[in-house]
Amino acid sequence: MVRHLDDYITSYGRFGKCSDCGFHSEATALIRKKRFCEDCKEEKYPDEKPEFQETDARFKCRAGKCGAKNLSFREILIGSCCKDAAKAISDNVWESKYERDVMNKIYMKIKTARCSFNSKIDEAEGELYSAKNAVRAAKEALKKAEERVLAAEVNLGYARIKHRDLTKLEKKSEKRVLVITKAAFEEHDEPPAKKPRKEEVNEKLECRLCLESYTEDRPSAIIIPCAHMFCYNCISSLPQKNCPNCRAEFTDNNVYKTH
Repeated sequence: MVRHLDDYITSYGRFGKCSDCGFHSEATALIRKKRFCEDCKEEKYPDEKPEFQETDARFKCRAGKCGAKNLSFREILIGSCCKDAAKAISDNVWESKYERDVMNKIYMKIKTARCSFNSKIDEAEGELYSAKNAVRAAKEALKKAEERVLAAEVNLGYARIKHRDLTKLEKKSEKRVLVITKAAFEEHDEPPAKKPRKEEVNEKLECRLCLESYTEDRPSAIIIPCAHMFCYNCISSLPQKNCPNCRAEFTDNNVYKTH
């Protein structure tokens, strides 16, 4: 116990006063519904092993100048309220061996707690460093992924344009193949020509429109691309430029004289 601190006590709290000696103690234990300090407990109940609770008493300033009235047990021991209180403790060193032992015990607890907290701080800082590295790596991975997405979108745009052009070319090629195939089919599958009769027109000698023979004044002419032959006069005088035989369209530039 620290009896001289009773001069500065403002409240014993729940665990600060021994019910046997009546003085303040740094810790008390509950035995048979009463509070005992360590000395009184060893004297009356040496075989008991109760749990001691640290005092919750409140004290005023030792120097009596700063006006503090709610100091804890540790605060009044080291004179933390003002410089005058700290100086009073320094001048008197320790007022008792017991007080010195209490302060040494408190110091060791604080030192142990500080070591534990330092270890926790180091561990937390390590975890924070690892977390920051993970975030940095994730950001770099996200940036690279966004770049790949952008490149893929550009490539997709080019591919769609190319696909559209190929589709157009394919349709044009398909139409061209159908035209060529149809022409070839008509050419190869044309039924054999009948032997011309005398009364039938021979288109190599006579025009099938005017039924006149080809002469210098009425030359024969062939239409490209269908290759049907008529006299030039008849072809030139047609109101609509369509072959009279197959209805193929032509222009004056597609008509060629054969002689």
